[in-house]
Amino acid sequence: GADETVGGVVLFVSFDLINSTAFKNRSPYWPLVISRFYNLAVKEIQSLSDGFRVWKYVGDEVLLYKHVKSSDDLARDVSFIFKSVNSIVDALDNSFSQFKNFLSVKGTAWLALVKKLPPQDMEKLREYVDSGENKNKIQNIVIYPEGRIETTAIDFLGPDVDIGFRISKFAHNRKLTVSANLAR
Repeated sequence: GADETVGGVVLFVSFDLINSTAFKNRSPYWPLVISRFYNLAVKEIQSLSDGFRVWKYVGDEVLLYKHVKSSDDLARDVSFIFKSVNSIVDALDNSFSQFKNFLSVKGTAWLALVKKLPPQDMEKLREYVDSGENKNKIQNIVIYPEGRIETTAIDFLGPDVDIGFRISKFAHNRKLTVSANLAR
């Protein structure tokens, strides 16, 4: 079933394969490499820290999330994410040595405070917002695209969730870019 703890502070992580578009045009091995990258990204972070779950796979990017329980866990998880970026690159280099120094990985991590919005509450949202004083209260939400709370298909929406996609442009090879609120 769905993760009952997805409301609250959520840590998001993106592992992004560098040069994958050029690689797909140059090598017939690209499906093997992408598949291996997907598996490594999930395995590496989950082996270091409990609680990371796959959010989604988007082309050459793996997105994960984790409910934040404490600031100590958060600090530890950021170092684990950085370690994972380098472990994924090393493992890809070992598996596909002919592409070493061409393919690499960059990471991005950010935080958002999210509100769980069960499907039955989505219909009430209009009157909630229209009542006036609630206009700016809904910032970031977890939604259930299949309309059932028991589903494992969830998505996160909101301005703080989107920050990660904007700052990921500043990520570099074997580096981890973190949002300002996570750094603070």
